[in-house]
Amino acid sequence: TGATILLVSQKNKAGFLHSGLQTIKGSVDIVYLADVVMFLEGYQ
Repeated sequence: TGATILLVSQKNKAGFLHSGLQTIKGSVDIVYLADVVMFLEGYQ
């Protein structure tokens, strides 16, 4: 369904952003924050 495709797209986008934050910042705090945000988004 369209909803499933949208969900997968959002997960791919979040994964890309997460990888970018790890590479660019190299900051544990930033990576942790990204993990928390992704967890909360997935929980809703």
